Amino acid sequence: MTMFKKIFFRKTAPLFLLIFVLLAFDYPQKIRVAVVKDGGKTNISFPSNYRVQVIPSDDALQKAIKKHHSIKISRGAIGYILNSKAYPGIKEIKITAIGDKGRIRVNKRPYRGNLDIILSSKLYVVNELSLEYYVYGVLPAEISARWPMEAIKAQAVAARTYAVFIKNRGNAYSKYYDLDATTKFQVYKGSFYEQARTNKAADFTRGEIMLYNRKPIEAYFHSISGGYTEDAKDVWGTNLPYLRDVRDDFSRIAPNFYWKYKVTKKRFDKEFGVDNIKAIKLYKDKKHHLRVRKMRIIAGNGVFPIKPSALRVKFGEYNIRSNIFDVKIGNKYIFFHGQGFGHGVGLSQWGAYAMAKKGRSYRDILRYYYHNIQFKKIYEKRTF
Repeated sequence: MTMFKKIFFRKTAPLFLLIFVLLAFDYPQKIRVAVVKDGGKTNISFPSNYRVQVIPSDDALQKAIKKHHSIKISRGAIGYILNSKAYPGIKEIKITAIGDKGRIRVNKRPYRGNLDIILSSKLYVVNELSLEYYVYGVLPAEISARWPMEAIKAQAVAARTYAVFIKNRGNAYSKYYDLDATTKFQVYKGSFYEQARTNKAADFTRGEIMLYNRKPIEAYFHSISGGYTEDAKDVWGTNLPYLRDVRDDFSRIAPNFYWKYKVTKKRFDKEFGVDNIKAIKLYKDKKHHLRVRKMRIIAGNGVFPIKPSALRVKFGEYNIRSNIFDVKIGNKYIFFHGQGFGHGVGLSQWGAYAMAKKGRSYRDILRYYYHNIQFKKIYEKRTF
């Protein structure tokens, strides 16, 4: 390599690398959300300003759907029953909005945007809509519209960032959608639950996401941290520098910061397949001595290791609300006393509430819970 080429490469390589990084990430304006997965009977209706496309083409079915502005779907012996008639060869039905008037309804719940009905081995009903309309449908499902506006704005940026991250990473569960509408991703309830204040927060932060090293972050959030947020590495074994633990006294404002739950020893024995439980030994994190990392059940038929997450699976996440707890065994019951709600990673929603009450901006809130982040507007203009 000549001296000129060495100098040229040395000076231009960082620029090429930067361009590659920027081009490698797509900043979507549309998102696909599964509102029905592996559904049984599903009823869909829509106003007249929607187009219908049946794949493969079937003129009779297409005309029938257009005429009645509705479609009833159920499983048949072979394929699916559509409006009371078997259509084993139909693979997909697209229902596309013309303009923004009216709403499409899935099992009576209204949604903005378009609908893609996938008739494969499982039935998927996928709502395709703008990212901003999606945030409209997420916010009132994840945070109270009565909360301080800066807390709602922080949630809007977190929800939008998380959706962009997942869209770019790809959905490991299905090729048909980017996210579903449940807590597996983040809760989305369509347009029926939209609130004026949450829509206002989404509009104020339109197109704004969080980056780390120029890439969208995996913006996890939870209800109450319990005093310290969690390091993502300790929860999922993933080293994410922007998801480190932070002291969080703000969350103590939550009315249900502390929780308790009791279960009979008989039920506990049955759930975990042990005989006559005698003791439970807890192994907590060495850093803050709060979160339970491992557990051992000592019973009449042996010693059994279990994960703290197994308690939430067996007894419900609204009963065992976090992995911050102590346990006491009585004559008949096992008593749990804990604090916090959720996995504890990222933004604490009640912490955001308290910070907003103290006059902190939504960006201040997000910088507190996500380390060394930057903010980016992925589009400026209205994209509906």
